[in-house]
Amino acid sequence: MLPSPPPELVALRIRQQAADADFVKRAQFLTRLMSSEGKLLPFLGRQLYGVTGWLPGLAAKSRREQAAILKKIRAGAPAARAQVSEAQKALRKAQTPYGQTKAQRALRRAQAGEEWTKLTGGHLPGMIRGLARNPRAVLSSSWRSMPLWQKGLLGYIGYSGARDVMTTPDWVYGQEGFPYKSRLQHAGSELASDLAWAAGGPLGIVPDVIGYFGSSAAGGLPGRLLASPPPPLPPGVTPEMLQG
Repeated sequence: MLPSPPPELVALRIRQQAADADFVKRAQFLTRLMSSEGKLLPFLGRQLYGVTGWLPGLAAKSRREQAAILKKIRAGAPAARAQVSEAQKALRKAQTPYGQTKAQRALRRAQAGEEWTKLTGGHLPGMIRGLARNPRAVLSSSWRSMPLWQKGLLGYIGYSGARDVMTTPDWVYGQEGFPYKSRLQHAGSELASDLAWAAGGPLGIVPDVIGYFGSSAAGGLPGRLLASPPPPLPPGVTPEMLQG
């Protein structure tokens, strides 16, 4: 009969087995997360497509395969059509008046999102082209696709930016520590960023942020180039105050 291993060795083996099992579980979780059936890879693909209108290898696929890929990652026209279909199913299943009203609103937003996608392709470069060709249709469909909270947030940011443009003293512009060289740059930056946000309602978070800040920089460029030298600071005001 073989001698029994020391209790310390038994405990060590148990801990090793538990660690191995935990590693396997973590690896399986990460595999599911990164797979097309998980969450991370479709999210990254959706953001990449939203920023560029491109996915690796997508152009080499057939139109049917392209539609399947975009639908799986919830991007582009296939995803917009799927959202309309889901909203229609939810409306048919709604039992109460409140549920029907809620489902009808969701369906109208989904239909507006599909209309926006047809105009823009569902990505940032297409949105820019759509604004150049038919700004009214792009802005209208984007606005109607937004939920109430998004409209409220956009309205507040627009109001806050306009208030800052109108109330900032002239001597602040161009001073070290202040981001704008002139009121024209300030106004152009605020207007362009608000326009980009209003036009990109159905965009994902990453392309929305890139469009917001990119349009802010572009909108303020003329005012920055035409800015005059800043006036001297008033008595008692230091550059550190502006930075703070």
